[in-house]
Amino acid sequence: QLHWKPSTSEFSLVEHVCHLRDLEREGFGIRIERLLGEQNPVLPDFDGSAIALARDYNSSDFQVVLDEFGKARSANVARLAALNASELARSGTQDGVGPVSLGDLPGKMREHDEAHRAEILELLGRLSCADD
Repeated sequence: QLHWKPSTSEFSLVEHVCHLRDLEREGFGIRIERLLGEQNPVLPDFDGSAIALARDYNSSDFQVVLDEFGKARSANVARLAALNASELARSGTQDGVGPVSLGDLPGKMREHDEAHRAEILELLGRLSCADD
């Protein structure tokens, strides 16, 4: 069930977690470092669908990926929590989004999590219907 896909254009449960892990590392983690280390950087968007396809997410081990996501999220949250007000105000421009500051990132992380939470809940509902 962790690898079941409702369609080719939708994520399985394991693909959702892989996406969250990779975005945490290669999206949010890199944004944090670049916003801290560069003046007004231009931050690329994270093309989750293309990356999922290229990396064959659906063949991944769910528990391993979940653990990796948890570690990456904890590291990013700890990094952000340690910043002072002037560091949190550091900003850049994210492709497809516009201006973004370090202080904006926790809200953006939460928004993204909530979107995946809704998709996962819908997927779980579809899975339980498929089992009946």
